[in-house]
Amino acid sequence: MWLTRFALTRPVITALVFGALTLFGVFSYFQIGKSQDPPGTTFPVVVIQAGYPGASPQDVEKLIIKPIEDQIVGIDGLDQMSATAQEGVGVVVVQFKLDTNLDLAAIDVQRRVDTARVFMPSDLDPPYVEKNSNTQPIIDLAVNSKTLSPVALNDIVTNRVKPLIEQIPNVQSVDVGGGLTREFHVQPDPSTLLALNATLGDVFGAISQNNANLPGGRMLQPSQEATVAVHADVQSASDLAAVPLSIPGTSSRLLTVGNVAKTEDGYAEQRNISHFNGKPRLYISINKTLESDEINATKIARERLKSIEAQFPQISFFEIDAPADDTAAELNGVWQSLFEGILLTAIERCCSSCMRGGTPQSS
Repeated sequence: MWLTRFALTRPVITALVFGALTLFGVFSYFQIGKSQDPPGTTFPVVVIQAGYPGASPQDVEKLIIKPIEDQIVGIDGLDQMSATAQEGVGVVVVQFKLDTNLDLAAIDVQRRVDTARVFMPSDLDPPYVEKNSNTQPIIDLAVNSKTLSPVALNDIVTNRVKPLIEQIPNVQSVDVGGGLTREFHVQPDPSTLLALNATLGDVFGAISQNNANLPGGRMLQPSQEATVAVHADVQSASDLAAVPLSIPGTSSRLLTVGNVAKTEDGYAEQRNISHFNGKPRLYISINKTLESDEINATKIARERLKSIEAQFPQISFFEIDAPADDTAAELNGVWQSLFEGILLTAIERCCSSCMRGGTPQSS
């Protein structure tokens, strides 16, 4: 039997080591995530936002921000906390230490915010808690329709399209803005109120009491039972005008809101306006989870958005921005520079050897 012996010379060992490192590097490249801001480069942040329309900044600070701050102080892993009070809106930013588990921290913040609700106004909308809202959206869309009204478009995107997008893998949250929201306007006539000895509180109370859906309990029969509910919500301006108006100190029971005020079916005041190609647009911003791959998350989201758009032929999506495209271009630029460097080094090596009149030697 003949045994062939291979001498593991220094050049052979060097080639094997660098070959193994190259294979390991290529394999690792295709396994790691690719994002403009990889996990660990951003601080764990939880943002709490609560809206209270009509409230002054002082009232927002006292009725919203103060109760939340009182509950957040002392939370585990807290690094710093800041708050902003504006007209009708309060925002509290809670920043945690770098080694904090953001998912658990957000759950803890949500629990403490729910506890703080006891000390807030009863008519306040539930505060919104979001993780790392300072990250850039992976896709920014403009949405329009040639057949739907602005209110109908906002309704279908908010109530039907948004929940479908939120179900896409690696999507943390979806923001919708720039749309028009339907709103009924009541414009009382001061002279009529004065003549009837009525106040704005009487009008407000009548509308509040006659615009609600309330549980009515159960109706029992010998062989069956049924759930009863009271539906008294306003569906049109005429319904609002027909709401009975009771004025203390008067015996008239025939008065309605329409007798003392003008009712209109209109839009809520638009505080967030967005345009695309010179025209108003409704926008959708899609935010990924902190740990997900930006490029892969964008690819999956684009595929799912095509199927979602197919379900709603009356609306159209226009992609405005996707940072993953810039990230992919930058990575391709790195690879191009790497290969160019290798090629130029090889050419320089060959030219140097030829100028010496010999062949390239391994070292």
